[in-house]
Amino acid sequence: MNEKILGIIGIGICAILLFGVFMAVNKVPAPQVIGGSTEKINTVSVSGVAEQKVTPNQAVMRLSVMTESLTAKNAEEENSRTIDAVMKALKAQGVDEKDIVTENYNIYPHYDYEPMSGRSVNKGYRAQHTLRVTVHDIEKAGEVLDAAVSAGVTNVDSVSFTLSEEREEAIREELIEKAAKKARERAEVLVGALGGKVGKVVAVSESSYTPPIYYARDVMSSKAESAPGTPNYTPDLNPDDVTVEMQINVEFAIE
Repeated sequence: MNEKILGIIGIGICAILLFGVFMAVNKVPAPQVIGGSTEKINTVSVSGVAEQKVTPNQAVMRLSVMTESLTAKNAEEENSRTIDAVMKALKAQGVDEKDIVTENYNIYPHYDYEPMSGRSVNKGYRAQHTLRVTVHDIEKAGEVLDAAVSAGVTNVDSVSFTLSEEREEAIREELIEKAAKKARERAEVLVGALGGKVGKVVAVSESSYTPPIYYARDVMSSKAESAPGTPNYTPDLNPDDVTVEMQINVEFAIE
């Protein structure tokens, strides 16, 4: 009996020893960092700002035609006739068809409040069609506006002066180059004063760039009763220069 117990104990000890050897041979190695570097790079962050005065080279007009009638159908038909006349007048002034875009169109019931009855009474329907017209020759903007109002435009919602996409992109590239040079010059002065030398670019970012929009002064909100071309009819369509600004943020390594 004792011999059997001793035999079982011996087998157990052997099993434990064999398991220990197996774990030692197949032990998973600890993670190692290969090729890493703990060296810290010294950097300097600076900003370069460039600005330029430019003259807007296109006008954008928002022109509306509003018509009223007892029925929606009549209001729509009358509005359509007037819009056709306005578009013909615009094209006669040299405005390309692709530069005349419908921005909004609505037909809705028209109500008037009657004090005697204290009620809102349906007076029929209104149709409103708004066009966005882009004029690439600013010097002709006044003539174009006169022609549109004479043809039936009832509301001049706004006249703004902006840069064309081509002009905007050209100015943006010029400002980026100037701002980047100013950023490096600033970094060299700063680092040089401390006895260092500016190295390669580590990071660079561009601040938001939005060319300003200039709105014409004294643009009428409704159709003028005076004759086309009179001072009360044509607003001031001579745009002022606007300032476009660009900021570049650059991080340089210090050697």
